[in-house]
Amino acid sequence: MFIKKEIKLFLILLLSIFIFYSCVTTSYNRETYRVGDKTIIDGIRVELKSANFTSYFKNFVGQTTYASDKFLIVDVVCTNLSRSPLSLYFQPAYKLIDENGYEYEQSNQNTMMINMSKQGRGTYGEAWNPNVERRQEIVFEVPENNYKLQVIAPSTANYGFGGSINVRGDYIIFDLSPEAKMP
Repeated sequence: MFIKKEIKLFLILLLSIFIFYSCVTTSYNRETYRVGDKTIIDGIRVELKSANFTSYFKNFVGQTTYASDKFLIVDVVCTNLSRSPLSLYFQPAYKLIDENGYEYEQSNQNTMMINMSKQGRGTYGEAWNPNVERRQEIVFEVPENNYKLQVIAPSTANYGFGGSINVRGDYIIFDLSPEAKMP
């Protein structure tokens, strides 16, 4: 019975996050950062710890999840520096952009599965309180290539077509290419 409730909650959260991340529009602050850098954008401190390609990872029940090509797992630590909690729609959103300008969305299901079993990881769908640090591994299933990570700090959210949420806000770019990594 308990497992069925967890699965229902997981599916509801997966659907709401899919709807949220499918309609993101933004404006750029012009500076590019590298793995290891820390910066602040709209009251959120962002630190990119690592970005690594792999063919598989262990999910929250210890099963191996395999990529059809490769997973790019991005380890990000964010802190809410604002004076109030951030609802789901105002928490950071992530997107990859390759050297040809193609955009890639995160795998919401795999991102949840890799983070669920790790201590100190935020619970999806909940408000994010001030001065709380959240560490997450964001999973993208993509071909191995050079990418830039776009981290979006939503500042407005509007309901869109079919119940989707359209958000706007500033974003920052982290260059994930091997030559951009810090020494």
